[in-house]
Order: sequence, then structure tokens, then C-alpha cells
Amino acid sequence: MQPLRQVLLRDIRNDKELFEFLLEIYYSIRPRKRDWFTLRSLKKLSLVRFDVDANRYPIVYTDDNAYACRRRESAECVCIPSKGRIKSKEYKCTPVPKPQKPYVHPTLLPRHLKHYFEKPHAFTEPQCYILGQIPKRMNGPLTAPPNNLAAGWGLYFQEGRSHKPVYIIVLAVFLVGNVLLLLSAITKKDYGQIATAILPMAPLAIMAVGLQDKI
Repeated sequence: MQPLRQVLLRDIRNDKELFEFLLEIYYSIRPRKRDWFTLRSLKKLSLVRFDVDANRYPIVYTDDNAYACRRRESAECVCIPSKGRIKSKEYKCTPVPKPQKPYVHPTLLPRHLKHYFEKPHAFTEPQCYILGQIPKRMNGPLTAPPNNLAAGWGLYFQEGRSHKPVYIIVLAVFLVGNVLLLLSAITKKDYGQIATAILPMAPLAIMAVGLQDKI
């Protein structure tokens, strides 16, 4: 469990700058090369409600929030602060979601957030909707008293197992093995062995291209 991290959004004017900032913060804490040793990577990025204790360790309610806005017959979405907290300027969140059916607020779904986090260059037109919708605390850092918990809202970076390093290593071993086999067959002028070495390379090339987008 990691302690709650609270950062100031200074001079962030649009969604592209927001995700570039988040990417920089994330990899300053968790270096990219760590993925290869821990076999873990970011699996989900979502808006969540959480409680934090006096030692700044959060209790994140991911299961309850998964489809809370669609399941519950309520105008209030648990993934963002209530209208009362926004009107009191405890949090800033614009536009404030309005009650409507079906209950599908917020529109910032985990897949949407993760896409832009991994590819901030995908913003070809300026926009600031995500920046506005993400809850931003306005009354200073969130703290809890010694005898109670404090409620908060924010972004949750959920990590999980990553098989990409394993796939790449296995792919590299097969590729190197086939190249060595091909060179040996060419030297010996063994055309049957040359064909045997070349045939597996096409599927391996397809797998290599697929790894870039699907893993």
C-alpha cells in the first residue's frame, strides 16, 4: 500500500498538459525499467472516492465505484464530490454532473483516461474537459484527524501483472534461434533447412507488430 500522493496543478491549461504532467509524476515514482523486473504495469486509471487516515494511507473503494453511477438509482455519482462539496468550494469540478437517466456519470471512464495517459500525443485539438472534470481539492492538502477518516476524491492508478516483458524475451529467443539456423543452412546450402528457418519468421514478425498495440 502506498501513501496518498497530493500534487499541485500549476500552469496546467489543457488536457494534454495534464496527462504529460501525470506521466512525468508517475514515472518519477515508478521508473519505466521497473516493469521488466517486477512484471507489473498500469492496468487501470479511474476516478475514485477514498478515505484517508491520519498517516495518509488511503482506503480506495474501487469495487463499489466500478459501475456505481450506472447501478444505483441515485442522481449523485460516488466517483466525484457531491454538489454540496463543490458549491462550498472544497473541491473544484466542472462541469458539475446533472441528474439524468440512465445514470452514467462521470463520462471519464477508466479506458478513456488510460488511453490519454499512455498517449498524451493523441490530443490533436486543444481541449480541457478532462482537466475540468477531475476533482481538484481547493482547501489545501487532505488530512484526517487522529480518531477518524477523511473522505476524498481523485485519480487511482491501479497496477497489475504485465506479461509484455516475458513475451518480448520469448520472441527474441525464437527470432535469434531462427536467424542462427538460417545462417547455418545458407552456409551449408541446405535448402530444406533454409525453408524450415524462414517459415516461422512471418508469424514472429506479426507477433512483434501486435505486441506494440495489444499488450
